Amino acid sequence: MDIAALLQVINDGGMIGLMLLIIVGGARRWYVYNWTYRELAADRDYWRRMALAGGSLAEKAVDAAKGDG
Repeated sequence: MDIAALLQVINDGGMIGLMLLIIVGGARRWYVYNWTYRELAADRDYWRRMALAGGSLAEKAVDAAKGDG
């Protein structure tokens, strides 16, 4: 579906067409709802913190094995 067809649906249907476009777009994953984005961002930040903590732990282990720290 191209942009001209989307605009035609909105123009023909008015508010109902716009609402249907929002619902169909969300169902087809054309965009991400705000609450879903926030959940995914929080999950991404959690795993980033865990990866950085694991990397720090690995660096400490290597330093201890070398005898530097």
